[in-house]
Amino acid sequence: MDNVANLHRLVQADIQHVRETIEETLRRGAAPLSDTILDHLLSTQGKQVRPLFALLLYRAFTQGYVESIDRDTSVLQVVAALELIHMGSLIHDDVIDEADTRRDVVTVNKEWGNQAAVTIGTYVYAAAIHLLCQVGNLEILTEASQTVNEMCNSELHQLGNRHNTALTRTAYIDLLRGKTANLFKTNADAVACIIGVSAPQRDEMCQFATELGILFQLTDDYMDYFSTADDLKKGIGQDFAQGQVTLPLILLQAIEGVSPFESNFQVVQLKMLELGIDRQVQDQIQVHYDTVYRFFPQLGDSAYGDGLKTLSRIVCERAYRAKVSDYSPLG
Repeated sequence: MDNVANLHRLVQADIQHVRETIEETLRRGAAPLSDTILDHLLSTQGKQVRPLFALLLYRAFTQGYVESIDRDTSVLQVVAALELIHMGSLIHDDVIDEADTRRDVVTVNKEWGNQAAVTIGTYVYAAAIHLLCQVGNLEILTEASQTVNEMCNSELHQLGNRHNTALTRTAYIDLLRGKTANLFKTNADAVACIIGVSAPQRDEMCQFATELGILFQLTDDYMDYFSTADDLKKGIGQDFAQGQVTLPLILLQAIEGVSPFESNFQVVQLKMLELGIDRQVQDQIQVHYDTVYRFFPQLGDSAYGDGLKTLSRIVCERAYRAKVSDYSPLG
């Protein structure tokens, strides 16, 4: 996602404020060991796609509004809090997956052990709650807590379906809706709430965010089978090694009728390419991109709206740059 850095420049001051808020919130009252781990976490925050999405959305929909410092502050604090929730979830995910690296950097659980990772992950969640309480919007606090609940339930559902090749495509997309897409949706819903848009427009903003979140995860699923470690920023085949049933495996199982887990990753990967599973996943990605695209007229012609359109394309195109193919979904 090389071009994301260019999009950050559109909301550079906002992004910087979010980063500073995250650090200040985490540092406040941290124990000595926590400080060491926080140094590690704060140096490896990645592309921060969710804050970028939320801030572009906010600026796109407040073009022409009378400037409001209070409104801006509320949005920035909420976006920071939701990114803290994302950060905490990644720490716990790495414990569950027994991951040694993330974004080419050693994980907290690998460096400091599972006990420290679970504790610091919970600390990060607590920091998010504290920040949301400072905003003082009960509706957003309630939505955020429901989001964490749904994310945890989806994680448990995914754990329960490891090696379950009977998992359907519909059930899997529903799982993504509850896990990866949920924080995108909650960011959009919080922005809509603070701006005060109409109920129908708020619903449409949430649908846009949900579809973008699903698109984001489907491209990750694609890249885990059909990219390189450099593209994915982690070793490919990790989902398969952990017994995670994602869309490529679901599609392969539908054709072969034999559990892919009876073979090794290289055999499964080759079989997928022979059967055109990569193209089928791309087709599914295209479906969700088309849904995202239908929202584009509402984004207007501002630099921020154009930034959201570009972000959507960048997310989608990850699944096309990663493969040695001339096929393009976007024309």
